[in-house]
Amino acid sequence: MRVKWTLIITNDTIFSRVDNKETILQKAIRRKMSRFGHVTRMGDDRKLKTVMFGIMEEKNKRGRPHRE
Repeated sequence: MRVKWTLIITNDTIFSRVDNKETILQKAIRRKMSRFGHVTRMGDDRKLKTVMFGIMEEKNKRGRPHRE
């Protein structure tokens, strides 16, 4: 776009120049869904997948929790 930082241009004018129709909310939802698809394809033994789906079958272990 070659827009200098000293120019006072609104975001709407820049979006109209680029013809970007995707809003920030749509971009966040798209990234969230792609991350969800990535996690669902993981193996069942991965901690992130068990936390995301809430499949916690064991009891909590005693002692200080690990930093992860």
